[in-house]
Amino acid sequence: WYLCAALHLEPEETWVARRVVDSEGHVLLAAAPEVQWANSMYFVLTVFTTVGFGDISAVSTGEIVYVSFTMVVGAVIHSIIVSEIIGIVTAIDTEEKEIASRLRIVDDFSDLAGVDDDTRENIKTWLSLQAKRGNLPIKVDRELARSIFLNGNIPSELLQELPPKMFGGSLLESQIIKVVRNCAGGVSPRFVVNFALSIHPNNCLYGDFVYRVDDFAASLYIVEKGIFSYVFSTHTLDKRKEKPKTEEEKPKMENGRPENETKSKSWAFGSAEGIAGFAGSVTVVATNVANSLLNDDEGSPSPKENEWSPFKIFSKGSYFGDVELIAKKPRRYNARC
Repeated sequence: WYLCAALHLEPEETWVARRVVDSEGHVLLAAAPEVQWANSMYFVLTVFTTVGFGDISAVSTGEIVYVSFTMVVGAVIHSIIVSEIIGIVTAIDTEEKEIASRLRIVDDFSDLAGVDDDTRENIKTWLSLQAKRGNLPIKVDRELARSIFLNGNIPSELLQELPPKMFGGSLLESQIIKVVRNCAGGVSPRFVVNFALSIHPNNCLYGDFVYRVDDFAASLYIVEKGIFSYVFSTHTLDKRKEKPKTEEEKPKMENGRPENETKSKSWAFGSAEGIAGFAGSVTVVATNVANSLLNDDEGSPSPKENEWSPFKIFSKGSYFGDVELIAKKPRRYNARC
């Protein structure tokens, strides 16, 4: 807009000569360059934002062409900016509504089941924490997705590209897929895609329990990032050392460990992050409310954080929870991040 006047053969016929800048009638043409540039930016912004005060207007052919182009570009940019802002606000509002609807479900269930207020608030606190972690279940029409990806209509070239791109390639490199590949002599892309549609991603923090002894086994767990382990409580072992055992009182051994060694049911919580993918017909989220404490030995204090000892480690790509799932039996061990 400034160049429209600067490049004109007769500057007196341009907008800078028509623009009055003070009460004494001085025009912009005689003002300093920085003042002229400031007025130019002011005019362009009024056009871009569709305000158009009318105090500056186009008269010459060059000015009219420039202003027409600026209005078209400004309308497009303005609409893009407004739509992005609306999208951000709408997304935040949608997420808040989703969380609020889940909290209402908790309230409705608590009213129906007669749950006390403290437990109700603990559950709602846990649910809000899950939302902050991004653990709210992703709403996907899995059957519709299967019809799109697995009904044979998608080109085989595109289907071949999917497995290495899903979950950053970690699913294809996981141990469970390698086991299937070794047993079946290969894995088809359709199998991997179908397997991915059964996965429910979830985030865990250090110290979070994925499941406990005697929990119902409904899922297989694949570690995408971080470290998980089976743990037992040394609190139980220390208590048993307090008095000598007779032969009849000694605990039965199972797989080289005391039969009930892993059945301490105290909760522990921490801070470092790990991520597990849940694969199964039902997702069991066993991250529990901090105030819920259960113990094997009635009246005994709960185990502290440093009294949990791992005895089997699961790192990136490994999986666990399969034995009880296949055998249709309760969980035998405590599993935690």
